[in-house]
Amino acid sequence: MKISETILLCFFTVFAGVLLFNSLAMPYFSGQGFGAGFLPLNMAAAVIILAGMITLRSLLNRKNTHAEHRETTTNSDQDFAEEKQKSLAAPVITIILLLAACAIMRLGSVLLPLAIVLTIISALFLGNTWFRSIRMTIVTLTVIYLIFSVWLDIPVI
Repeated sequence: MKISETILLCFFTVFAGVLLFNSLAMPYFSGQGFGAGFLPLNMAAAVIILAGMITLRSLLNRKNTHAEHRETTTNSDQDFAEEKQKSLAAPVITIILLLAACAIMRLGSVLLPLAIVLTIISALFLGNTWFRSIRMTIVTLTVIYLIFSVWLDIPVI
């Protein structure tokens, strides 16, 4: 796993841990159905489990590729340093974009800044075409809207 991926995974895990800890004080069920702690507790647990699975898979793959990498290593130290800088740029810019989107959400719209950030991340950092990025963003935002606005009756527009 690249250093940038490890940093991003650590940020997500810490965020999920804080969310999990804080959601334990909220009721999981209420008299009418799910309580305030239902969604944050389940999402935090899912993120922590996913982070653990990604880490485990990375450790298992590292053992297999480490032996192969020794045999085929021809990169110089300069090439490695350039590659390291490129791998750090994507998660740092992603975090800055997410923070900016959260700040802009205070102006009233939640889905519009999220749509812009998701499209940019998908197109520039994941290597998808702009058309595919927009389609993925529309599907993602539709699911978010259906879960929060329709099912949980939490306004997100």
